[in-house]
Order: sequence, then structure tokens, then C-alpha cells
Amino acid sequence: MEPKASAGAVSPGAGGSRCAGTDRQRPQSRLQWIKSFETGSAEIDALHRQLVEQCDGLLLALDSAAPWSRILADAGRLVEGCIQHFRLEEDLLAWSRFPRKAGHVAEHRRFERELHGLIWQMRAADGSREEHRAAPRELGPMLVEFIIRHDLDYRSHLMHVLGR
Repeated sequence: MEPKASAGAVSPGAGGSRCAGTDRQRPQSRLQWIKSFETGSAEIDALHRQLVEQCDGLLLALDSAAPWSRILADAGRLVEGCIQHFRLEEDLLAWSRFPRKAGHVAEHRRFERELHGLIWQMRAADGSREEHRAAPRELGPMLVEFIIRHDLDYRSHLMHVLGR
């Protein structure tokens, strides 16, 4: 997936454009990969892209009024993907001797607690109300915040270690 021309990755509002010849809305991408998310590690960047794509698929499913069971399954896979990503990233931070590794790992654990809390909140609902469907929409901004605020913290360190 090529980076898309987007300044902020998460598009607000009910996305969509008219389908040709119909009054029906066609959902559009709501979360997009942008070049400024890149860390300098091809492996980490590929995982970040995958997480962004998974989250975008979840947001599109929400916009398409997908069944709640699908929303729960997609959100659960996204959260598990985030946790797997954290473990791989922690190995990379150790390998590169990132000086703020302990703080970064602590942020991973905090973020994991938030993700699990959101999943718990979603499982306690049946998806029949708009406020139920608002919970999974929080995953997009959470993911972007983590990629921008936390993962990019080690970007210059990693680029230096990799000799770029």
C-alpha cells in the first residue's frame, strides 16, 4: 500500500462518497498510512502498515453496519496484532540498545491495558446502539497516537544504529 496523501491519518466524520447511480453511500478509507509514520525499520514499518490497514478495515466495517460479531472479531484481531507488534518491537529496542527502552515498554503495557479495557467494554455491549459502536472507533486515534507519539520516539536512534 503506497502512502496516501493525508495529513492526519484519521478522517473525522462519516466518510463515504455516493455510489454511481445510487443514493447509497460507499464507505471510504478512514485511516491511512502516511510516510511520516515510518521508523526506519522495514520490519516495524510493515507491521505498522498492517495494523493501520486492519484498523481501517474495522472502521469501514463499522461504517457499513457490519454485524456486531464481526466488529468484535475484527477488533480482537487488531488488539492481538498490536500486542504481537509490541513484543517484536521490544526485541528490536533491546537489540538496538535504545536508552529509553524501559519507558517505552511501560507505555506498551499501559496501552495494552487500554486496549483490553476497550475490548471488555465492547464485549459487554450488543452493538445495537450508536454508543456501542463508538467504542471501536476509538481504536483509530489510539493507534495513530501510539505510532506517532511513542514509536517515532526511537526513530532517530534506530536510523543511527542502522547507519542511515
